Amino acid sequence: MPPNHAFCTGSVGLGFARRHRGVLAAASHTVSNAKSQLPPLHDLVRLDGCSRYRVDLRHNRRQRRIRVGAGTVAFTAVAGGILGTVAAATLEYDSLRALGALPMLMVGLIEEASKIVVPTAVFLIDRRLRWPEAAVLGVASGAGFATLETMGYGFNALLSGGLGALDGTLLLRALLAPAGHVAWTGLSMAAIGRIRGTSHRARAVFVAIGVFVAVVILHAVWDGSNNLIIRVLVAVLSFGALMLTLVAARRAEGRSYAG
Repeated sequence: MPPNHAFCTGSVGLGFARRHRGVLAAASHTVSNAKSQLPPLHDLVRLDGCSRYRVDLRHNRRQRRIRVGAGTVAFTAVAGGILGTVAAATLEYDSLRALGALPMLMVGLIEEASKIVVPTAVFLIDRRLRWPEAAVLGVASGAGFATLETMGYGFNALLSGGLGALDGTLLLRALLAPAGHVAWTGLSMAAIGRIRGTSHRARAVFVAIGVFVAVVILHAVWDGSNNLIIRVLVAVLSFGALMLTLVAARRAEGRSYAG
């Protein structure tokens, strides 16, 4: 509401402002005593001096904020990890039998495709979710996959080298998981999530495909190289890209709900 300067300059205007504040305070007190579900009235409408009314919608904005729930994240981690490892193991074994050898690019393609099945399904079912939530779902699925895969590697290390080999394997994979499966699936899902709600859907689809191809290549380079420097570079690039994506998601959320 635009200010009425002529009204606000006189003593009558100041008296009205004081009386108006009293009405608001009384109404807020009544609503508070009735234990209504509404926020206090003085939190919704405030008289800013005598120049204008300021509507504070922070309460409603917090209610409208959409966040993926802990249960959904846990389900995605468990279901995504189980389905991803089972599907990847089955497809890799069938490909190995059919081809006689399994290229690392094929391994990367199979595993990265397997990990995004569950988070993509969850994202498509819940129409309220946006791309920041899609990135979180991808991180959860990648973490679940990495956990189960680490258990398999750990069991194999225990059988072949004892407790010392088991400890080394678990420690190494725990340190590298955020820069591996977690980062790759998070990046893929963030790109897929951007398709929703954009006016340039075709471009978003091409970007998502490009990100997925890049993730598959990073995965293949990681698996196919025993060079420490190359693996460190892949880890830094993957983890750095994930951190930039999460920072962008945080800023996007802040812009969406900025007061």
